[in-house]
Amino acid sequence: HYGKDHIEVARTLNNLGLVLNSLGESNQAKELYDKILVIEQNHYGKNHPEVAKILNNLGSALRNLKEYQKAKELLDKALVIKEKHYGKDRIEVARTLNNLGNALIDLKEYQKAKESYEKALRIMENYYGKDHPVVARTLKNIGNALHSLKEYREAKELYEEAVRIQKKHYGQDHIEVASTLYNLSNALMALKDYRG
Repeated sequence: HYGKDHIEVARTLNNLGLVLNSLGESNQAKELYDKILVIEQNHYGKNHPEVAKILNNLGSALRNLKEYQKAKELLDKALVIKEKHYGKDRIEVARTLNNLGNALIDLKEYQKAKESYEKALRIMENYYGKDHPVVARTLKNIGNALHSLKEYREAKELYEEAVRIQKKHYGQDHIEVASTLYNLSNALMALKDYRG
C-alpha cells in the first residue's frame, strides 16, 4: 500500500526489529534498523526524537553483536538528540543514559558508566519514585560499575537497596531478586564479609 520507504513501513519494521533482537537475531535486527534509520532520517531529518529511538534500538543490537564502540557512538548521538528535544530531565533521556551506561560497561569505562547511570537514576527517581523496580535496576547497574571500580562497600549498599525494592515489588522468589542477591554476595566476598 505505502511502498518500501514509507514511515508506516519503518514503524512496523521497528517492531519486528525489537522482536528479532529479543530473540537473539541481532544481525537481522541490525539490518532492519539500518533500513529504518535511512527512512526515518529522510522523513524527519537527522535530529528528530524518532530517529533517536532507532539509534537507541540499533545500539542495543550492536551491543548484542559485541560492537560496543559503535553502540556507544550511536547512543551518544541519541542522547544529544533527546536532550535537545526533551530537556535533560525527562524519562526518555534516562532510558538512553541507562543504555549508554551499559555500553560503557562493555567498553570497561566504569567511571563514565557510573556517571551515566547516576544521571539516569536522578531522573528515574523523580519520575517513578524511589521504590520502583526500574529504580532498583538502575541502582544495581550503579552497583555493578562501583564493583568494577573496586568500590565494594558502596556497591554493597546499592545492591542492598535494590534487593529491598525488588522484594517489595516482586516478592522473595523472583529472578530479579536472585540476580541482585548474587551481585550482593560478590560484593560481600570482596569485602571478606563471609557471614553477610
